[in-house]
Parts: sequence; structure tokens; C-alpha cells
Amino acid sequence: MKFILVSFICLALTLKLSAQTIIDGISYYFTSGNAYVTYVNQEYSGEISIPNQVEYNGTLYNVKGIGEGAFSNSPELTNISIPEGITTIGLYAFSDCTGLSSIIIPHGVVKIDTSTFINCSNLSSISLPNSVTEICDDSFRDCSSLLSIYIPENVSNIASAFRGCSNLTEINVSPDNMTFCSVDGVLYDKNKTRLYKCPEGKNTLSIENSVTIVENYALSECSQLISINCNINTPPELGYNSFSWWFNLGYSLTDVDLNIPFYVPIGSKDLYEQAELFGDFTNILEGNFTSIKKEYYESYKIYLENGSMVVDNPDNLTLYIYDLHGRLLGSSLLTSINIASTFNLPKGLYIITIGNNSERILL
Repeated sequence: MKFILVSFICLALTLKLSAQTIIDGISYYFTSGNAYVTYVNQEYSGEISIPNQVEYNGTLYNVKGIGEGAFSNSPELTNISIPEGITTIGLYAFSDCTGLSSIIIPHGVVKIDTSTFINCSNLSSISLPNSVTEICDDSFRDCSSLLSIYIPENVSNIASAFRGCSNLTEINVSPDNMTFCSVDGVLYDKNKTRLYKCPEGKNTLSIENSVTIVENYALSECSQLISINCNINTPPELGYNSFSWWFNLGYSLTDVDLNIPFYVPIGSKDLYEQAELFGDFTNILEGNFTSIKKEYYESYKIYLENGSMVVDNPDNLTLYIYDLHGRLLGSSLLTSINIASTFNLPKGLYIITIGNNSERILL
């Protein structure tokens, strides 16, 4: 009987300290002198501005956080303004808010929690503050309108956050970040020995030659890849389901097309064909290849700019462009009259010949 009485008193105290009410259309609960936006069985719509303080029963409370699922399943919510002072945003806080197109996370938030923005299919812009240190599983899952994201300098842990971001082509990282870096929009560790994530919207992938491990789920759902350039002499170690979410459950590597060209260094083909999972690719090719960043030759330089191939300082040379089967796609006389010649080509791999130089080029 005493146990029941004590339990009842504790429950009463909890209810008293954690009161919940709706103020100006937003649901809050109050505890320890602070207010938190909390879930209520209603759909929000239009533009919502969370205040940094609310008054309840004559007491002013600082709004410190957004609780689990607080704004979830609100497809008509088009804009949310989050004030400075918010330090926590809970699981599923904005899940299925398909009307949201952009959001700014205020400084002070340290974690983007699990599934916070899952299925925000119209979200195309998100700004993360330098205070963020962790991006959890499925934080941005199925945010199919997200084209790029910038990882600030203090992030030290990124889980499988971008699954289903089918149009994401760039994961960019602050140069001051000591844990991660990005090359051509692909996420690596700072030393570029671990490939963490290829964005699912990319068409081509050139793996840095310093990579020793392709991490868990790194290429999962990368079904839009049309070629992979793996300039590593020895096949790198593969993490759990590096190429697919389902392979270890008995399914095949359906995420990445196994018939696309998979380029490896000369003399490495046998190693890749014999390696687990790599050997499932049906079109492993050897060769010297270049991912256009900036290549210098005796009388010209060639580089990628705004998605086009540019040749600078030509000296009366003819440029020939071939596909990978050796079929001539086009040619052009490069003269010193033209300071630069620009060639607009679809993304993919090509063979170009200028003078005595012949290169495989990845666009």
C-alpha cells in the first residue's frame, strides 16, 4: 500500500512539473523552468515561427527544444522559423513535412537526430550551424529534392544519414573539419583513406587512390552511376553492405548496376575479378585514366568547368573525342586564336586525343 501511495505522489509531481498546453497554436510542455515544443495530434500548416520565450500561468519560460515528432506529418507546413536558444531537436521532429523547402538550424543545436527530416521530399536547402557535432541515421532519408549539403567544421560523426536522397550530388565539407573531407562531392575521412558516402545522385565516381576501406553503405542506392573509376592497385576493404542495403540479407548488388564500366589500374584486373563483391562486376577494365580536375601538358591544359571540358592555350592541334568502344564522336581544330575551347558532353567516360597525348577522361 505504501508503494502504491509513493508511486501516486511521484506521478502527481511529474504531471505538475511537466504540464502541457497549446499557446498560439503550438503545443509545449514545461519542465525544470524551460519550455519544449511537443507532439500533439494536429497538423501544422503555412508558416510557423517558434518564439524564444513563452508565458504560462504568469511565468516566462525559455524555449529550449523541439520534442520527438513535434511537427511530424504536417504536409501543409511550408516554413518553420527556429530561434536561437533551441539546443535539441528530437527524433522525427519534422518527418513527412513534405511542404518544407528550406530550413535553418540555429547555433546551439549539437545533434541532428535520427529521422529528424525523413521524407521531407521537397526540402532542397538546409543550413547546419558549426555547433553540430553529430548527424544520425536517416536524418535526411528520402529528402529527394536535396541537391547538396554542407557539413560544418565540428561534425565528427555522420551515420547513414542520406539514404534515399536520390538527387543529392554533393556532400561538401568545411576545410576546417578535422574528421571528414570531400572530393568532387564524395565524403571521405580527413586522410582520404575511408570512403564514407557517394551521393546517390552522382553519375560517375572516381575513388581516391589513397582509399583503403569503402565503408558501410558507402555506395548503397547509387543506382544512377554509369561508371566507376577505382585507381587503386589493390582492391580496398569493403564494409558491411558497401554497395547495397540488402546484399548480406541474401539479395544481389541491385543498388549499383554491375554492368557499368569499372576501371582499375593496369595489372590489377585479375585481383579485382577474384575479390569478393568486386568480382561481381561484369565489365572490369584496365587502363590509365584521368578525372578532369586540371591536367597540364606541354602546349595546353585541360580541365572541367561548370560541367564542361575546357582546353586552354591550344597550339594548332586537333582534338579527337572517342567513346570507350573507340568510336569517333567528334573532332575540333584547336588554334591559338581561340584562347579556350569548351566542349559540352554528357557525363561519362571518354577517350580524347590531342597531338601525341591520349587519355581516358571522366566527366
